[in-house]
Amino acid sequence: MSFTGITRLALARGMIAILLGSGPVAAAAEPALADCAQNAAFHYWKAASLIQTPASRDELEWAGKADFVLSGIAPEIFRSEPELLQWLLSNTAVPAVLNRARTCAISEFQIRTSGDPFLDLSHLPRLRALTRRAHATAKAYEFVDNEPGAAAIHVALLKMVQHLDQDRNVVSGSVATELLDLNFTQLESFLSRSQSADALAPLVEYFSALPSPVFHPDKYLRDESRRFSDWLLADPARPEERLNRLYRNTKSKPAIERLMTLDPQRKKERLKGWVNDYRERMLELADAMDLPFASGLPRIRSLDEQRETSSSSASGSRDNPLVPLLVPAGTDLYERFLLAEAQFGMLQILCAAAACRAETGFWPADIDAVSRHARQTMPKDPFSGEKFYYRLDRGMPVMITRVPKKMLSEKKQSHSVSLHQRLRSDEDNTADMRKSIRDKEVRAMNERVPMQ
Repeated sequence: MSFTGITRLALARGMIAILLGSGPVAAAAEPALADCAQNAAFHYWKAASLIQTPASRDELEWAGKADFVLSGIAPEIFRSEPELLQWLLSNTAVPAVLNRARTCAISEFQIRTSGDPFLDLSHLPRLRALTRRAHATAKAYEFVDNEPGAAAIHVALLKMVQHLDQDRNVVSGSVATELLDLNFTQLESFLSRSQSADALAPLVEYFSALPSPVFHPDKYLRDESRRFSDWLLADPARPEERLNRLYRNTKSKPAIERLMTLDPQRKKERLKGWVNDYRERMLELADAMDLPFASGLPRIRSLDEQRETSSSSASGSRDNPLVPLLVPAGTDLYERFLLAEAQFGMLQILCAAAACRAETGFWPADIDAVSRHARQTMPKDPFSGEKFYYRLDRGMPVMITRVPKKMLSEKKQSHSVSLHQRLRSDEDNTADMRKSIRDKEVRAMNERVPMQ
């Protein structure tokens, strides 16, 4: 299938109409969620269900490329992959549904069951898959000169990350930081290609209204503490059954062993003491999560040390087995969420700087110039409490958040941006991929032509 006869202009107009909610496709998709229109969670479930399922060997290959290969590749790759391009552009429903989700203030997945502290988080893998496919679609939109449509997809995915905060649990929050890191890399790539003012407008508007902080790990811990405490104390006469669910398949179950020899009243008192201690530790950790980096990190490290000491001490009647079972190590969590806040801040500054470049033809020299052009104070680096590190490299921005050395060595999440390096890397990766495609085509042709 060739790209002949399909003009970029026609595709751009069609995609913009769909993103704005007009046209037959958007109208046909609306009634199914009419009763749930204000809850973004329903829209995300629907968008995930609308991802194309491969129906042939070719589509299976395209799906693999879309989800796992196109990251770090420039949109120009579609010159060599016209079938993949058309396959991605053929599914207009996913962007339309995502666009509706981002207008919702509420995102409530049905993750809680009354009387049970364990959560149903089955939506998280679906959102991962949705993010990967939506990034590929945004790149396809960019190739057909629909940069505003691509930007709208990026905004919808950022809003989805923001919505996951409403799950109020550490696992969802951690997945949100993972998805933000994917969005961070894709937006770095998008901004490196010098977008127009129209393309940047949805992003600038989104970041100008972004609340701070976006994530609330202190609330996640408070919610979890309340859920497990209430559940453990709901039936104090038979705590062994509930503790057994916490231990799962672990062979050693010291909490149960300690309770087995006690009479009912002492058993009840012992469990209540454990739960109260657990709750106090969780609330202390939650309070520390809300502190600025300079005072928060030392406090959380101290709490982690207390946790390790309690968990590794010799088993005695006063040790609390709930600590290693339910109290998380706080340092990594704290740093991860703070880095996510920094990523949101860096993206806001970069998008405002890109809007300045679109108007003036030059990237602003410093963050003060970005603030003047945007007429808005730019976010501070949450690690240092000062301005983000910002400079120009070959006329394009470099930004860094001042993370601890340990985080630099681990490289779990992106802590810096260099638009020039990203541009060169995308171009090099694209050239390599196009060469690989040509080599594959040559091999296939040689296999079809018999030897003379």
